[in-house]
Amino acid sequence: MRQSLAISDFNRSRGVKVRPVSLAGGPGYTHRCLVACEYFVSREVVLQSDSASHGYMQDQTGSSCIILTSLGANLLVYSGDTLELCEPLARGQTMVLPAALGRYRIEGEGKFIFSYVPEPGDEAWAAWKAGQE
Repeated sequence: MRQSLAISDFNRSRGVKVRPVSLAGGPGYTHRCLVACEYFVSREVVLQSDSASHGYMQDQTGSSCIILTSLGANLLVYSGDTLELCEPLARGQTMVLPAALGRYRIEGEGKFIFSYVPEPGDEAWAAWKAGQE
């Protein structure tokens, strides 16, 4: 342990800065890529509601599972062929959507983290790389 502490540099590096990159949103949500590489992408999603409905995002899983972590959002995660299954995701909780899940819809209001392993050509990863140069 002493050897590892002896060679550690506890000063903050001025050369390394990570810049989140805004991504195109959808109906009732905004999002940005916080960090990305060929092994994972982490996006911050903010669902916004209006007087008529909650914000939502929907898609289907690909070759990777999706990890959702609520940062204060109260969400409902729908899945199934007709989105008939529903699981709540409350503040501070994490949920894994298996790669084999298929269709999903996330509804609610607030901020959450959306992480996955990107496929080649993933738009969030490409945008993040371009925003770091």
